[in-house]
Amino acid sequence: KYDEEDDFVEAEDDAEENIISLIVGEQVRHITLGIGTVVECNEKYVVVKFSPTKTVKFPFPSAFSMYLEALSSDIQGRIVSLIES
Repeated sequence: KYDEEDDFVEAEDDAEENIISLIVGEQVRHITLGIGTVVECNEKYVVVKFSPTKTVKFPFPSAFSMYLEALSSDIQGRIVSLIES
């Protein structure tokens, strides 16, 4: 992808923006807290609601290489690709 001056714009930035927009509302599994729903995400954090009284903020995207997993295999695959890039 190129900007107006034909300078290279890194595809990783686009990939991260796409994942951030897709992940809100998705269900994730935490290794000890169980299933939760992503209620907020930005380039630094993902916020997951596990119950009406339990909402937790995790580092994004690194939490998905340690203790979170998206239930959607497509979303999980995109996050893994983002982490590995």
